[in-house]
Amino acid sequence: MFHPVAKTVEVAIQGREGTQARVNVLAYKYTGAGPSAAELASLGLAIVSTVLPAMEAAASNNVSWQNIHLRDMDNALGATVDYPLVGPYAGTRAVAGAPGNVTLALSKRSAYAGRSFRGRLFMVGPGQGDFPADVATNAYLTLATNLAATLLTVLVTGRFTPAIASVTQAASNVMVSVVIDAIADSMRRRLAGRGR
Repeated sequence: MFHPVAKTVEVAIQGREGTQARVNVLAYKYTGAGPSAAELASLGLAIVSTVLPAMEAAASNNVSWQNIHLRDMDNALGATVDYPLVGPYAGTRAVAGAPGNVTLALSKRSAYAGRSFRGRLFMVGPGQGDFPADVATNAYLTLATNLAATLLTVLVTGRFTPAIASVTQAASNVMVSVVIDAIADSMRRRLAGRGR
């Protein structure tokens, strides 16, 4: 079922870590008329040249990305583009990958408080040595900081501004910062029989 989010493009960066599917979802706010398919393709190209290199630099070499799906979420008839990634779009670190449920969470923040005004992005494909005693190494935190900087970049000559989309609010808010917690997120509370 489609849930509109006003003046917002959803960007799903789709890939694999070994045999497991991995998707990172970003949102970009726009002003004016809804973007055309050509503008969405330009946004896809901008993601490939800014965000994707930072993701590749932080990931082990058993991670690869195959597609970027872009969709105007303003209404059900908004433009949609699949931007296939042809070539070796893969993690560049020759390290053994950490277990699939271990990651570092980047907390995306807007200027407002509350659950509808913040989001998370989980880094894909950390190495086994990136979290000694469950705390990220300085080297891995540097890679996370580099990725966070790309997430705040306005793309396509100011047309698309990084945002946090809320389906419950049917709107998005401009992302103003990214907070990095150095403790690994094992996602154990999300497993069966744990948490809520």
